[in-house]
Amino acid sequence: MSMVKAATIAGVLMLLFSMSAAMAQGDGVISTSYTPSSPVAGSTVTFYATINGGNVSNVTLWVEECTKTICHLPKEVAMTSIGDGNYTATYTLGDDTAYFHYKVFADVNSENVESNMYNVTVGSSQNGGSSSSNGDLGGTPGFELFIAVVALTTTVFLFRRKT
Repeated sequence: MSMVKAATIAGVLMLLFSMSAAMAQGDGVISTSYTPSSPVAGSTVTFYATINGGNVSNVTLWVEECTKTICHLPKEVAMTSIGDGNYTATYTLGDDTAYFHYKVFADVNSENVESNMYNVTVGSSQNGGSSSSNGDLGGTPGFELFIAVVALTTTVFLFRRKT
C-alpha cells in the first residue's frame, strides 16, 4: 500500500473518530427548556438549563433572533445558578421576531460543552397565534458531514486513480 493511500485512510479514520468524540461530548450533559411554550413577538422568554457533571462554570445562553427576512447577530446572556446544576436566564424578544435559535454552552470539568441548537417559531403579537418547534433545526446535517463526504470522495478518487 502506498504512503498516500495509508495517509488518506489514516486521515479519514481520524476525522470520523474526532467527529464521534465531539458529538458524544455534549450528549446528555446539558438539557434545556423555556417558558412560555408558545412565545409571541415582544414577549419575555425564560430559559432553563440542567447541567450534569461537576465543576460547572461560565453557563451562557446563546440566542439568535430572526425576522421574516433576516437574522440578527446572536446575543449571549449569562445564566444564573438556581442550585443543583440548574440555571436560568430571561430574554426579551423583539417586536418583529418570527423565530429564534438558541443553545446553552458551559465549561464542565474544564471542557467546553454545548447543548443542541433549537429552533422556536414565534407567534405574531397582533393575533396571538404561535407554534413551537423545539427540535434540532429540522434534523439537518452539520458541517462535519460535509467534511466526511469530501474525505471519503477523495479517498475513493485516489484509489481509483492509482489502479
